[in-house]
Amino acid sequence: MAGYQYRGGSRSAAQQATSPSGDAVDLARGEEADFTAAHDERHEQDVSAERAVSRALSLAATIADEGSVGLTKWQIKSRIEDYREQSDRTFDRMLNRDKRLLGQLGFVVTDAARLGRAPQDAEEEPDGAVSAGQQDHRYVIDHRRQGLPPMRITAAEALALDRAQLAWTGTGAQRSIRRAVGALTDAGRLDAADAESADGELPAAGLEALVGRRPGEYRLGVGGDADLEHLETLVRLPDRAPVTFDYTARGRQRPARRTVVPFGWGMRGRWYLVGHDLARDGVRVFRLDRIHGAVEPAEASVLDGEAAERLSRLRGDLEAGVVDACAVTTEQLADLGPVEAGETVELELTGSAAAVHRPLAVPGSVEELDDGAVRLTLETTLHDSVVADLAVRLPEVRRADGPRLIGKIRSHLQAVSTAHEEHRDTAVGRLKRLADRGESSTSSRWQISRAMEVLPFLHAGGGAPVSQVLDRTGISVEALHQLLVTVEQAGSYDAAEYADFVTVRPTIPLTRRGFVEEIVEPDVTLSLELPAGRSAETLGRPLGLSAGGALSLLIALEGLIASDAPEDVGLQEPARALREKVRGLAPAEVVESASAARISWARTDPYEHQAALRTAIRDEHAVRLDYEKSDGVRTVREVEPVDLVHDVGRTYLRAWCRSSRGERYFLLSRLLGLELLPGSPIGAEAAAVAATTATRPRVPHRAGDPTAVLRFSPPAAGAAEEHAPLRHRVDDDGARTVEISYRSDAWLTDLGLRSAGDVVVLRPADVAAEIRRRAAEGLARLDGDVAR
Repeated sequence: MAGYQYRGGSRSAAQQATSPSGDAVDLARGEEADFTAAHDERHEQDVSAERAVSRALSLAATIADEGSVGLTKWQIKSRIEDYREQSDRTFDRMLNRDKRLLGQLGFVVTDAARLGRAPQDAEEEPDGAVSAGQQDHRYVIDHRRQGLPPMRITAAEALALDRAQLAWTGTGAQRSIRRAVGALTDAGRLDAADAESADGELPAAGLEALVGRRPGEYRLGVGGDADLEHLETLVRLPDRAPVTFDYTARGRQRPARRTVVPFGWGMRGRWYLVGHDLARDGVRVFRLDRIHGAVEPAEASVLDGEAAERLSRLRGDLEAGVVDACAVTTEQLADLGPVEAGETVELELTGSAAAVHRPLAVPGSVEELDDGAVRLTLETTLHDSVVADLAVRLPEVRRADGPRLIGKIRSHLQAVSTAHEEHRDTAVGRLKRLADRGESSTSSRWQISRAMEVLPFLHAGGGAPVSQVLDRTGISVEALHQLLVTVEQAGSYDAAEYADFVTVRPTIPLTRRGFVEEIVEPDVTLSLELPAGRSAETLGRPLGLSAGGALSLLIALEGLIASDAPEDVGLQEPARALREKVRGLAPAEVVESASAARISWARTDPYEHQAALRTAIRDEHAVRLDYEKSDGVRTVREVEPVDLVHDVGRTYLRAWCRSSRGERYFLLSRLLGLELLPGSPIGAEAAAVAATTATRPRVPHRAGDPTAVLRFSPPAAGAAEEHAPLRHRVDDDGARTVEISYRSDAWLTDLGLRSAGDVVVLRPADVAAEIRRRAAEGLARLDGDVAR
């Protein structure tokens, strides 16, 4: 076959060209333009291949086919058409970019000399001459080391894999884990005979059936993209090497430069780094989301004399065992706020404050008072959410018994008052439209990674329906269409500039309408043939685990093992077994760091409604909620419960709301009352929602909502993402100013009061004034008749 690529066309369609006599013909490069023009004119082509993607895949296949001999840079240019058309300078730039893209996704393009190839193994140029430089720099991809090796995954382990990716919901890390999940399940394909057994090995089509056994309860929020980026940096550093970063502690308004020797890291609702601060000569704990910018190595040679002396002494203590870094890390993480010891307090409450805290009361402690108020006893860890809720509802708090509780509420409101006074006249300044930080579905890296999901998936399983491919990859119909057209342009080129291309069956139409009508709507089965030889093993094997993918997957498995959610208990042993298999595939430094990670989910006070909601979810019937919305309005509504969703320190009910006719998330801390409706089963809408994966709850927005400008202090800058900012600015001190849309003034006032000064409302001015007034009144009440 001629070594050309059809510009934006489907090679399968081109291969079906016939002569006037009806005989099939091969198209030489000179005939391509006439055929393609006629084909495009007849079919009104509106989808074209992404040449950068097909070129990179062709580079991988072509180099892999040469085995340990490899190819020189100039051989590569002469073989692959897209390179042949370029000047030497442009070719160099394109080749380096394509190698970098492939390397990021697990294709290691390296020097043949590193594989121990002898110079006499070099392939000669067509004229018989081989230069010394070309002999020394021959690019190879060792197909034997490429991708994941075959492995066996049980059905229970497949369920653990599926559950693990939920922990990073809403982040780029989740995309990385999904790729890893797909790769591992592809690498573990077995015969379909074991599909029915939950304890058996996972068959090719078994995962989709098994994950239909929905958990009904999810743990989300294991971290964000910035957390993972910092963790990846820490993993790559030499053991006990000092690092430096800008850090803003709670209550501070400006970051300070820290130089730290890391001891370990772990999660307690948030990610923390434990280490020895060389400037302060003591152990400190740092929240990763309060680090601004990158974590960088700190060269010992640039440390001042005192810091260098402390580093030398510390290293000696570590080597002698005087300091046990692992034990110190465990001790420090155990003492963090989210898991601190609880306290017993007595409250007299009215209105919504009574309704919200009644479910948290010690059994038998609720006393109804004559005027409708209640007196109750609360056993609480006094974490931030409880303190913030009582601070906001202070007008409904008659009495509060407990000096530690009163002290925390006073500190909370004082921080709100101080921050809003300090920024009363702060100018907003210019805000830039927020760019999408996620990896675009049009980027070459994204498309190559998706191609390397689809190719092994269809190749190993002998094909799959379009609906299954779409569900597996999570991409749109339009993206799949372009992806299939693109991979058909990829192939392995030989020395005569002929290529053995990827073949997709059935023929992929070159128009969107044709693709939908002929491929998507009938849900046809897609299959493919890969080029023969070593390139088939390269393109047909799932990508290996990158450092980031392995780290995020191992962290997610550790989180599943540490979870105390009832629905996770049965998956903890499979997760442990799977963890050992993944450790065998991951880079050694990743395994060591992930093994030392200490993960514990944030504790929240136990809302008594959770047990009743679990029953309703299990028995698939509706419930009636007495619920306080974010704007303070109290409503009663019937909903069809689907999941309980735990996200950091918050728990939500995910449900189909019968009144609003849509999927909604209800924060359990706003649930004032609950009535089970066992005689009212869930309908088709709730069942459809239940068949999908929960996402991280976000503040809802509607067209026409007003906008506000908020300032997030440096320690809270990362939390701005939860409010879907429209515009933003990051200040020199690490604070972040954002413009958001919001639902009501009451909601915005509530946000400012709950934030303990970390979020300041700059605009609208009347809402900022209301926050200042409420904080001042609350402080006056604490000094008056509330505290006991």
